[in-house]
Amino acid sequence: MLYSDIYSSVSLNPGMSPRFKVVRGIRQGCPISPKLFILTTQVLTTLIIKIHKILGITLFDKEFKICQFADDTSIFLKNKSMVNETLNTIRLSLNLSKCELLPIHSCDDSTIDSIRVVPEVKYLGITFSKNYIRREDLNICNRITDMKKSLSQGISKLIYPCHSCFVSSANIKKANSIIFHFLWKNKTHYIKKSQLVKEYEKGGIKALDFESMIGTIKIKWLKAFLSQPESMWFHIPKAIFKRLGGFDFLLKCDCEILNYWKIVFSHNFSPHGSTLWNNRVIIINRKSLFRSDWHEKGILFVNDLLDCNDTTVRVQQQTAAMHVNDLLKWNKRMAIVYATGIWTMVGSYAFYKYTGRLEDLPVKKEEVPLPEDTTQLLFITEHSKAVLVYQKDFVPYTTRIYNFISSFNNPGRDE
Repeated sequence: MLYSDIYSSVSLNPGMSPRFKVVRGIRQGCPISPKLFILTTQVLTTLIIKIHKILGITLFDKEFKICQFADDTSIFLKNKSMVNETLNTIRLSLNLSKCELLPIHSCDDSTIDSIRVVPEVKYLGITFSKNYIRREDLNICNRITDMKKSLSQGISKLIYPCHSCFVSSANIKKANSIIFHFLWKNKTHYIKKSQLVKEYEKGGIKALDFESMIGTIKIKWLKAFLSQPESMWFHIPKAIFKRLGGFDFLLKCDCEILNYWKIVFSHNFSPHGSTLWNNRVIIINRKSLFRSDWHEKGILFVNDLLDCNDTTVRVQQQTAAMHVNDLLKWNKRMAIVYATGIWTMVGSYAFYKYTGRLEDLPVKKEEVPLPEDTTQLLFITEHSKAVLVYQKDFVPYTTRIYNFISSFNNPGRDE
């Protein structure tokens, strides 16, 4: 249909082979080849998406069935029976030696419909595994090891998976250590890293700081999310952000995961003006808090638990409409973490105020130069327990704590 009376020959060393007639396929490098490929794969995609008998994986009310990039195709199926159903529907001959199945849950089968069941798969250069430690070892740690052999090639190979995979603090430090040991030829470091990464005009050599590079990657991801929030690629993050109050609200929170975004801007800090939700220092069982019912009632900041004079702590009047039993049960747990979080924020701010150092925050209580008459944490905790449990009347907040907090000026303001 596309070719007629086509002849080819093979280049040999030396000379050329005799001409022969092409009876199937197309010439190598012919521009019509990718068009035929796209036509075939698009039909495959349309079949899988449109046929309702093929059930995909549903995440946050959205069904995912297929993901394609060039000749790499991943199909998401709900259960084992869907494998045979899909093969019968698309009626394509698969190269089973190149096909693999990665089960989400435990699976005792070694093969399903002659396709191997494996604990991990590689897609577009990234190895996927249900074990997050194993996943980081394969994608990050192995490449960091390669950096020791060839720094330039190792860094370029390491950057790619960092766009898709979590990189732990330990691996960030390890990569930085390799880079700066290379600069100093594994000898004593006579100049601080913070100086070496600066521009030439400021006395630096523009050395690569791997931690800053990871931060840049995260900021670029956030910018892409803000520009295309409805994209399929951001469906899962958007649903997770929604459960925590929405992305716009998270940008205002003192959440550790968003620190890279927040350092782009200049923020004033105030312990009693910090966000109550998704705060890295107000936690229960090592997890930050978020209550959608409180959020909807306008309780967003620690300051919302204080009256206009900051001298009493109360539960907002709007919370009276909530279920009292649930409120009582939750507030008893929250009382301790609220008090501990306030102490950490106050201590961190005091440490920053007196030393000007940010990299060591949050600090331990004994490291903060506090006045001798400052109320101890135990009293704050016991007081908060009494305050935060549901009450109709206001309960006085300790004046000494208030005076200590309000004695600090916020950074960035006239002092």
